[in-house]
Amino acid sequence: MADTFLRRSKIIELLSEKAGRKISVLEIQKRLKSAGIEATVRTLQRDFIALSADGRIRADGKKPQGWLWVANESWPDALRPNLHTALALYLTREQLSRLLPASSLASLSPLMTAAERVLEEANNPGSLGSWMQRIVVLPWGPPMQPPVIDQTIHEAVTAAVLEGRQLQISYLKLGAKRAENRRVNPLGLIYREQVLYLVALPAANTDDFVWGGEEEDGDLEGAEGPQSDIEVDWDDIRILALHRIRDAKILDVSRIDPPGFNLQAYSRFAFSDEGSDEILLQFRIKISVGLHLEETPLSHDQIIKKGRTWMTVTATVQDNWQLRWWLQSFGSTIEVIAPRFLRLEFVDMAKDLGGYYLRGR
Repeated sequence: MADTFLRRSKIIELLSEKAGRKISVLEIQKRLKSAGIEATVRTLQRDFIALSADGRIRADGKKPQGWLWVANESWPDALRPNLHTALALYLTREQLSRLLPASSLASLSPLMTAAERVLEEANNPGSLGSWMQRIVVLPWGPPMQPPVIDQTIHEAVTAAVLEGRQLQISYLKLGAKRAENRRVNPLGLIYREQVLYLVALPAANTDDFVWGGEEEDGDLEGAEGPQSDIEVDWDDIRILALHRIRDAKILDVSRIDPPGFNLQAYSRFAFSDEGSDEILLQFRIKISVGLHLEETPLSHDQIIKKGRTWMTVTATVQDNWQLRWWLQSFGSTIEVIAPRFLRLEFVDMAKDLGGYYLRGR
């Protein structure tokens, strides 16, 4: 649906630029392709028929058939969205701007302006125009500011992913003093916790490049993964933070897509520790801070036993770093009971913390 809207918006833009002049379907197809939008002739014919319903465009009735813009209004006015569409466009810019290719954002810019105008005009109680004043999206934990990404690098990376072309990049690893040049096949993008990552494979002529190991801040420079059912060696895949890319150049070389690679499956593994062992977790937590677990349980088999001020929770969970971060976030209001190896980790942590804080009393 979003692809159709964007494509038809671009068609209206192209037609209105040449008001009164015939444009063929093949010419529109060529112009769309140069803007990064692929569409078959059959699809475009359906688009023209749908767009002609309100009389703003019409066919010239000749062979080969051409289409003309006959309305008096300009492109942005012609695309003035209704309230529902305006709200969706506004939310798209606010929540998804980092995920869209730069070319798509540029094409949507006039629509975004029109959407803002529509919402401002309808900003009265009970109207969709006031909806944005009634909802707030908050992060879990302290709000982290997104790292700064050079706009030209963002444009190059998103264009390479969209067009299926290789990239020559200069990448500065966390803690490194000098950036290294890498030629990569961009497989996709992952957006997580305010950070945009490029998922990539080394290009064929960089087999002798030493990529390095994992980074400690969760930015995975390499990840081992299951290979039995996927025809790509997950050891070779790299996740590169866009804000650490110092230079990016699109190459006139087609991307090599590994057979069987699935970005969704890989992202779940890389950031969620999919495939890690399951453990039977048991902990005590103060009722005042743990009551939300009754509404949002850790697992389907979760069991809660309440006391006067504490409650004991038992649940089957994945043994990963995210679990540890979550447990640590409760500080002294939680006590890990089992499994024993995890309890011992927290015992050691408590000893370290005691040393830090008691020293400064």
